[in-house]
Amino acid sequence: MSESTRARCRHRNRRADAAVAHAWEPLRERFVMLYRASGRTQADVARIGGLTSQAVVSKILSNRTNGPTLDVFVKAVAGLGVSLAEFFEPWRYSNAAAAATIAVGGPTVEHLANAIAEVIAQRLQPLRDRRLDAA
Repeated sequence: MSESTRARCRHRNRRADAAVAHAWEPLRERFVMLYRASGRTQADVARIGGLTSQAVVSKILSNRTNGPTLDVFVKAVAGLGVSLAEFFEPWRYSNAAAAATIAVGGPTVEHLANAIAEVIAQRLQPLRDRRLDAA
């Protein structure tokens, strides 16, 4: 790979990283606010949410540029004792949510919340099916 190609790739990666950071920051701020209001420790959030360790929660609270994976995010929110609907409530009826995007050209926060709920439902379906088969 030529030096000019590597430079273009680095530039594209920096732009992508900036878009991800822009998208993650409002979600992280909401998570921090709910974490402080919960009165729980990082270890409590990790245990209740089924996360591997307190360090995972610490990273969510402190990392301003990269958010966690979807699975980790959903578990961390559950560890706070709130539903995803409650987590995303501030964006639900906001006029700004209609205009703002999660990333440049990306979905709105409400669209993201619906997508997350869909993924969760799909992942829970096999568990529901097994319970029905066992009954």
